[in-house]
Amino acid sequence: MQSLLADGASVDLATVVGTTPLMTAAAGGHDEIVEIFLAHGADIRRTTTEGGNALMFPAQNGHLSTVKLLIEKGADADHAMNNGRTALNFALERMVLRRVQRDFFLLDEDGDKEPDDE
Repeated sequence: MQSLLADGASVDLATVVGTTPLMTAAAGGHDEIVEIFLAHGADIRRTTTEGGNALMFPAQNGHLSTVKLLIEKGADADHAMNNGRTALNFALERMVLRRVQRDFFLLDEDGDKEPDDE
């Protein structure tokens, strides 16, 4: 990847729906790769066709260190998608889902059934 970027590959090349390499790396919680893309000029404020920014991906997937990194680097934490949802909405939805799984369905973090306490 570093050699491609050094050879001039576009760090902001997007898919048809506007997802960039930065967004993909952030979605997976790959902080080191996020740092590399930002160091090569990735546009942290770029949005998808639905208005999502790079911060929303790790918020939705529970990657707190990536959320913190992007905010430190200037990501807009208040940005709203076309439908009005923000990164905070995604983070809260994830938190509520995990709590419901744990408390009501007795599922662990991976979604597996917890053993009965006998």
